[in-house]
Amino acid sequence: DDNLDLNASTTRHGLLRKLDNVVTHFLNGQGGFTTPVFAQLTFDTTEVFSDNPTLAYTDLDLSGVIGANQALVLLRVHTSVGSPHIRFRKNGEGKDYSGMVNAQGTGICILATDTFAYILLVTDTGGIVEWK
Repeated sequence: DDNLDLNASTTRHGLLRKLDNVVTHFLNGQGGFTTPVFAQLTFDTTEVFSDNPTLAYTDLDLSGVIGANQALVLLRVHTSVGSPHIRFRKNGEGKDYSGMVNAQGTGICILATDTFAYILLVTDTGGIVEWK
């Protein structure tokens, strides 16, 4: 039997605090309304770098776009000429990836002339990744 007298709304708290009627809020573990971090998803299409891959991993500083913090970034990688492998990893990782190209979260892409790929990876706490 549902007791509707105990339901929460914006005018009655029921067994909860009164709801604040903000669709992006949730009631956190301390009893307050909070916007979750994942609700702050932003997209920036700024070109941050234009160069050719090198043989060794090189820092790619994304902090000018994402801020000096750790973030999950989606990079759109474009090449005007074919390239064997373009690799990305978190700054300071120290080890290379092993796995299928552009699968298993490896951050590796093979691009033919005038094509692009998307790479999803995590930056370090300063907003930096490495690439080659």
